[in-house]
Amino acid sequence: RQLAWIAVLASLAAIAVSLWAQQQAGRLQGPQALAAMPDGQVWLGVNQAFWQLDTDGAVLARVPITSLGLPDRPAAITPAPGQRLLVSQNGSPVVHWLDTGTRRLSERTVLQWPDHLKGLLDHPMTLAVSPLGSIAVATAGGHRVLVFESDGRFRGVTPPGLYRFTNGLWWTPSALWTTDTNRFALVELDPQTLQERQRIPLTQNESAARYLSWAAPVPQAEGAVRPLASVARMRNGMQIGRVVHVWPDGSEQALPLPDDAEPQDLAWRRDALLVVDGATWRVRRFGLDRTELSDFGNTDTRAELAALLTQRRGYDRLHLWGLRGGVLGLALALAALAWQKRLAQSAHVRSMHVRLATLGTPVLAGPALGKAALRASWPWLIRSEERRVGKECR
Repeated sequence: RQLAWIAVLASLAAIAVSLWAQQQAGRLQGPQALAAMPDGQVWLGVNQAFWQLDTDGAVLARVPITSLGLPDRPAAITPAPGQRLLVSQNGSPVVHWLDTGTRRLSERTVLQWPDHLKGLLDHPMTLAVSPLGSIAVATAGGHRVLVFESDGRFRGVTPPGLYRFTNGLWWTPSALWTTDTNRFALVELDPQTLQERQRIPLTQNESAARYLSWAAPVPQAEGAVRPLASVARMRNGMQIGRVVHVWPDGSEQALPLPDDAEPQDLAWRRDALLVVDGATWRVRRFGLDRTELSDFGNTDTRAELAALLTQRRGYDRLHLWGLRGGVLGLALALAALAWQKRLAQSAHVRSMHVRLATLGTPVLAGPALGKAALRASWPWLIRSEERRVGKECR
């Protein structure tokens, strides 16, 4: 019994360690949200902070989310006019404007969702800000795109049935481009009426990674022929995927990413595409010709991201081994109890030895015992009496 208790306590300790490691791992989510500013700086969401990176990829500042007064890690950060970032959180109609110069929130805007559309807030949201400050919101599984004025007033929503899921979107001076995720198409909208202007079906949909997610417009240059946009195409589950350049005719060219890459966000910085890879915690960089360049970030930045990934993997391993230890401890406790029960049964059997000498012999007492004794001794009594009579006759 003592061994069983020791195994149970060891199992509980292992499970406690596993839960602690899981909690620590949950705080290390690595790089996710990405925004490239017109001046060449890059803002990157890492764990519970924003990293401000200069043009060479050195960390200028780490801005904790808590210092901004935000209740949770933002779902997305989007460049906005005036060297600002639009910070959004899933499930909330409130968006915040972050001044990249002061690294402080400058204002907040409440998007005025119509009552009959507030249910769309339950879906993940992707935002884009036009050069004039209009805010477009893609609602993923809500299958709609909404547009609000810069002060939050509702402008309009796309008609039902236009999308089967919609994620990435971006503005141009004359249009709003969106993604039809499960129909594998780019859709151009009129920015005022939100009616469809044109639809560009993508032509290479045989891969398992075919659902459209993040999208970033390719910088255009006068007289140059360039792709329309870079798009992340994801497998079912929207975690593992690939990134392609999409041309105006729907043809695409894939970037040389590993098969297990996890595109978290995309942004063009001048003539280089930045891809946040959640599998390796690297900010990969590609040229217009799809050539892979050195990762974005100086030596210290890349080393810090690599160290964070090593730490995360350590917590993941500890979580897994803790679970295994907990299961093993419970198994040992059950085995110890079974062994103890078997020992108890064996001791009970040994205490019940069969006495063969009394097997089948009835227990006699009182008159029955006297009668049995008389029956057993009467031949001896007769012989004794005969000997006595014989002596008297002689």
